[in-house]
Amino acid sequence: MTLSSTVALYIGVEDALQSRFPRDIIMAASDITSSEVQKLEEILEGEIKNNRLNIKDKLNYWNITFGAEVKDDKFILMKEVGYNPNMSMLTAIPVSDYNRLEGKGVSLSDDEVIIFSPTKKYGKDTITIDEKLLRLSKNLICLS
Repeated sequence: MTLSSTVALYIGVEDALQSRFPRDIIMAASDITSSEVQKLEEILEGEIKNNRLNIKDKLNYWNITFGAEVKDDKFILMKEVGYNPNMSMLTAIPVSDYNRLEGKGVSLSDDEVIIFSPTKKYGKDTITIDEKLLRLSKNLICLS
């Protein structure tokens, strides 16, 4: 019994790690400029070369993540992040990065968004963030 419990625990941990960290190496930077990104790329390429490593499935994109409280079907951006049972984490990426990563040619107007929710489908045609009403161009169930 102890062995099977331990094995199940390790399998559960492996699944949790794989879903939270799907890549071997993740590098994130905040409040960074394009020139600083270039410098990081140069450092990374140098380390890859010096250590004779191979890169497979490299993924890079710009994003911004923020907390929002859900009130009356609206996402109200939170000034302070703390425990809140009504909080959702929203992440936005530029449509140009989405197109590059997904091999698409989507264009969006200023009042349109594409939504991807990993837990459940967002079941509406619009989303309100603070006082900005946005139309859904697509509601993705999974990324390709």
